[in-house]
Amino acid sequence: MTLYRFFASKSSLPEWGESGFKEIEKEKFHPQGIEFYFTLRETLNKVVYVEDVARLDQFQVVQCNELPEDTGQQIQRPFIYELRGIVNERYLTELIQYVKQYVKEEDKVELWSIWHGERVSSNQMKRLIPQIVRIEDVGFLHQCQNSCIKFFSKNK
Repeated sequence: MTLYRFFASKSSLPEWGESGFKEIEKEKFHPQGIEFYFTLRETLNKVVYVEDVARLDQFQVVQCNELPEDTGQQIQRPFIYELRGIVNERYLTELIQYVKQYVKEEDKVELWSIWHGERVSSNQMKRLIPQIVRIEDVGFLHQCQNSCIKFFSKNK
């Protein structure tokens, strides 16, 4: 089973964070001290590598060009963003910063945490105002459970 975490929005949102992946010409690449690197079929003359593997665990918001199959068919907004990283205190702090800085009630943004093929029932959904969200409100992400936060009031 796979746990997916997404922002789904009525309007576009900015991406956040760096993946840690870098690309370099093959002849300039020196693998000493690099744990993780590979080439892609499309660009055989380049190497993709990670300078610091720990960066892969950081909070990121990345535009999703194609929603993974079987996410419960509940994510219906036109702009989908994958949330990446390992959920810890820093991740949650950056998530809160991102929400307060970029999420507007009028954009009707949803934060989904959903297991492959599962559904989020109505008692697993809550509504929050983005400007007053707290770490306690998103702490459920530690528990890897099905949930959805709707960042807009019922009246909107």
